[in-house]
Amino acid sequence: MNFKDKVANLCHDQWSNWMVYIFGKSIHNQDGSVTIPKELVNRWQEQLNTPYINLPTAEKDSDKTEADKFIKLFASQIAIKKNEPDPKVSEVIKTFREYCQNIRGFSPEISWMLDGAMVKKRLGRFTPEQLYDLFDWYLKSDDCKRLGCSLKIALSNYILNKWMINSNSE
Repeated sequence: MNFKDKVANLCHDQWSNWMVYIFGKSIHNQDGSVTIPKELVNRWQEQLNTPYINLPTAEKDSDKTEADKFIKLFASQIAIKKNEPDPKVSEVIKTFREYCQNIRGFSPEISWMLDGAMVKKRLGRFTPEQLYDLFDWYLKSDDCKRLGCSLKIALSNYILNKWMINSNSE
């Protein structure tokens, strides 16, 4: 079930539970219709005309119980989204690993949080193809031998600036 369907399902559950409550409090007529008792109509009209902030504590608590259901649903969606890596970021990291393996003969350790954030930042300015050119240049450079084969270093301002100067001079 997609997220919109999950929200709609929750709305439907809340509505259907409310209808069960109303029908349970109503008078069932012989023709199949129901009559809501006057005291409930008066109570509910007063509630619907009262801003939330002015409701009695018990009514606020009831609304909060319903709100908690939405919060739980939204929080679960945020947790899912938070754990889903950006496919572009994943592809750039995968490519860096492949370049390291092919050029340097090993697969480097990656910090998905730190390196992923750096890749995401760099993708705001550079295309994946430009980053792949940078990786190729960096992994074959003396700087890589001196500083190490780290994605964070490859994407650092120092290395990016050297690469851009080198790219412009070619």
